[in-house]
Amino acid sequence: MKPKVTLKNVSKKYTLYRKKSDKLLDVFSVNKRSKNFFALKNVSLEVFEGETIGVVGINGSGKSTLSSILAQVIPPSSGEIIIDGEPSLIAISAGLNNNLSGLENIELKCLMLGLSKEEIKSLKPEIIEFADIGDFIGQPVKNYSSGMKSRLGFAISVYTKPDLLIVDEALSVGDQTFYDKCLVKINEFKEQGKTIFFISHSISQISKMADRVMWLHFGELKKFGEAKEVIKEYQEFIKWFNQKSKLEKNEYKKQMLTSQSQNVNKADLGSRSNKYEKKPNKFSGTLFYLQLFIVLFGLFVSGTTLFFDDPLKKLNSYIPVPFASELSSDHDKENKDPKTSSQEINRKGYIQVENGVLYEDEKLEVKREELPFSTEVLVEELIDKEYYRVLYQGENYFVKADTLTTEVNKKDVSTLSFEEQLYIFNEPVVSSYSYFTAFFDSSYDEITSSLKGLTDEKENPKGERYLLYGYDNVTYRLNSDDNSDAIIFSALNFNQEVIDLLEQKAKLISKNEKLYLVETEQYNWIYNLENNELMLEKKKSTEEGDQID
Repeated sequence: MKPKVTLKNVSKKYTLYRKKSDKLLDVFSVNKRSKNFFALKNVSLEVFEGETIGVVGINGSGKSTLSSILAQVIPPSSGEIIIDGEPSLIAISAGLNNNLSGLENIELKCLMLGLSKEEIKSLKPEIIEFADIGDFIGQPVKNYSSGMKSRLGFAISVYTKPDLLIVDEALSVGDQTFYDKCLVKINEFKEQGKTIFFISHSISQISKMADRVMWLHFGELKKFGEAKEVIKEYQEFIKWFNQKSKLEKNEYKKQMLTSQSQNVNKADLGSRSNKYEKKPNKFSGTLFYLQLFIVLFGLFVSGTTLFFDDPLKKLNSYIPVPFASELSSDHDKENKDPKTSSQEINRKGYIQVENGVLYEDEKLEVKREELPFSTEVLVEELIDKEYYRVLYQGENYFVKADTLTTEVNKKDVSTLSFEEQLYIFNEPVVSSYSYFTAFFDSSYDEITSSLKGLTDEKENPKGERYLLYGYDNVTYRLNSDDNSDAIIFSALNFNQEVIDLLEQKAKLISKNEKLYLVETEQYNWIYNLENNELMLEKKKSTEEGDQID
């Protein structure tokens, strides 16, 4: 049987720069500032007509990169792809223009897929009916929820009848009715002999649909074979990974990410090299750089003025320039910082603002990430009474002094319970809070299959997913392993009585007195008076099986 899709040593490499200026300086410098990152590395496989291929892997393994390459949205960096037919990618908002309405997006996407105006006119009613988003079909897509975008994208893709269907997490949003409609349509495709790639974190969905499963692991093809066999091995890995401590998980991920950043594949290097290969002429290489330097010297000197306060001094750090030290501006001398003073702290600290920024440099210019209120860090030292050097997840960062505090209320662990504060909640939480909290440590599948009324789903840059049950004002936060570790209750009623209670029991209060942390034996209760929200976060040391207070 002739393969429908063939990948031969397909790799996708991205070049990473810490600063925009490094990209320009890379052109002139022998010592490269860039860092290569392989989202995919040497992936080879064959898929035949009528097969449904499930794709699994933890976040960051290259699943979305693979889907974009298969859909010909992005090209591979190396390797060969052979696809017999037209592919179509179904992902949340894939191919949709946010500034156009749903109707305009239907026409635009169909035209891009090569359909005539007559074909679009006949298909449009069926697409609108399947999407089932009501009057929003005439509104700009930027006003849609992720569920609406997924509905519209799925409807357009399946009714344009592609040869290869690529579904990338598009069924992870929306209600059960829409999910059932999608399953029916996908089964129709299978009966017609269409080839399908189904990418999902949901093992149950993969098990139901896939004939074979490919397991991507940090850019490499870990396993490709029969669905039951691969899923079993993948689940064993997930179980092994979840048993590790947080520090061990971070160390493992760091090792895997390092392997993705290797610039040369040793196996490929060995296959290409031979002892008769002509050696490069060292002199010709030196001459090339000399010529390049002479031609572009003036451009380089003028270009440095865009990035540095004292360009002559910076230039002297690369190439010796006569009298550079004398010609350097007096600005550096006049504004030279006095010897910095530091004070060792070496104690726990807590973010005391809504979002505290971590910086990579002491000048507090290069932002790394933001940490939410009450996040714990190790404060190592206070520098110039202006910023701290902290340790977070095994790495050093710098934060502004007013961002965190080392002073907390040294109280015994609180015994705060739901019963003491039921008056701040609305129905149905008042009568069913124990039911909602029973889904701590539950998987995505367990929550969505048991709780009805999912209204939206979101994901933040850290890979945390949020399941919004808007009618109940309840949101579940899922970690990178797709297990719930926090519940957010919204639309609460905070009055002075509540504030008095929190001031008595809070371990930490934000600078603006809008955020309160109350710590109990099993949970962190984080109150946001400005947003009328409470986030109930399970403490990492809590044993499985503990019940809510």
